[in-house]
Amino acid sequence: MSAPARLLRRLCAALAAAALGLAASPVGARADAAPEIRLEKRAVGQGAAARRWWLERARPAEGAPPAPAPVLVALHDAGGSASDLRRTARFSLARRGWLVVYPEAAGPERAWNVGRKTAAGLARKGADDVGFIAAIVAALRDEGLADPSRLFLAGMGEGGLMALRLTCAPGPVWRGAAAVMGGWPPDLVCDQGRPTPVLLFNASLDPVQPLHGGRAPPGLRAGSGAAASVARTAANIGARNGCAGFETRFLPAPPPLRVELRAHRCATPFEQVIIHGAGRRWPGAPEPADARARGLGPPAPVPDATAMIEAMFLSLANQGRP
Repeated sequence: MSAPARLLRRLCAALAAAALGLAASPVGARADAAPEIRLEKRAVGQGAAARRWWLERARPAEGAPPAPAPVLVALHDAGGSASDLRRTARFSLARRGWLVVYPEAAGPERAWNVGRKTAAGLARKGADDVGFIAAIVAALRDEGLADPSRLFLAGMGEGGLMALRLTCAPGPVWRGAAAVMGGWPPDLVCDQGRPTPVLLFNASLDPVQPLHGGRAPPGLRAGSGAAASVARTAANIGARNGCAGFETRFLPAPPPLRVELRAHRCATPFEQVIIHGAGRRWPGAPEPADARARGLGPPAPVPDATAMIEAMFLSLANQGRP
């Protein structure tokens, strides 16, 4: 069996176990005594041009020099905030020695510059979010905190689109990316992208990122434009990752939900989760009180997206390590 095939098999097993809640300790993780977690407010740039971000990490042991750690950059949805995503996703990686970064999007709409173009085919003006994320990584690297060989991305909605865009941009080399209820901007061209392991979540009743693409209904925040279909998003990722078809299995779910896990046969791993019968949610997270009123569709109590993302990233981060 080839190395990519072995890795794919391990990832499939880890994802399935995490989705079913069977992985009390995700693959490759060590969970000793629970460390104290702190949240630090930081910024890139000065004055009015400063961009804010948050760093979640375990308090270093007294007198111990920092060891370079894996980094997860977690990107919130359009109109949301770092605190929204931190409260929703509840990543536990900081307790396992990781650095978890929560950047804040710029501007009154708090939307990421995901690479959409104008009607004339020109790049839209907006914040240099690619440069912003690269500057965060560089700052952590220069402080001796980040391991630049173990950098990961996760995002919700528009943040998921931004995560996919970052894998297409020059700059840091990302070991893995997860997009929850995100897809590909119709006019984004990934001409500088590297093969990157991807975990993609979508839902059949998501009004902002429809399975077949298009625009969200009036009144819903959808960033700055339309989204490509999930099939096109998967095709773009598959072409870059050297994929040829996929195997499907269905995970346990309460009716009327059906949770489809697609394990693509690729040189570089690519996994898809499609939740039939659910709307725009972070799967497995507590149900927001106003989600239905905002027209975001039915809840997604399963699978546990956070556990699946952490299982995949822990496996990738520990690949090739003793």
